[in-house]
Amino acid sequence: MPANIDPIYTKVGDIQWATLAAGANNTADGTSGTKALVFTADATNGGYLREIRCKPAPGTTSTATAVRVWLNNGSSDTVAANNILLGDFTMPAFTASTAAASPDITYPLGIAIPPGYRVYVTTAQTATATLHFTGVGGKY
Repeated sequence: MPANIDPIYTKVGDIQWATLAAGANNTADGTSGTKALVFTADATNGGYLREIRCKPAPGTTSTATAVRVWLNNGSSDTVAANNILLGDFTMPAFTASTAAASPDITYPLGIAIPPGYRVYVTTAQTATATLHFTGVGGKY
């Protein structure tokens, strides 16, 4: 039988964000290259990350790129053993327009994150637009 059968809720919402300008990162372990810190769990009780949203800067045009989402254990992100790939998604190519919205991607996670752990994002191709990332979750 599980030690804790009661549901757990966050005590306060936690929304964090980062931007990532042009720069490809093709590392297989998230240890080097261009990356952005999009979420840090509460240092004492940890946190919950429901989703990461990705939106290009207004009025920009870009090529397609794979966006990779990395979980870091709170230690140095330049050591491969401290990072794990949570998943990835495609940010499609788009052309700036005043008549149409630019793509808006929501990557669902729904995970509890231990105290001090961090979530980074990288892009596999050099996107010409600055991408805005928002981590939506809560603090325990």
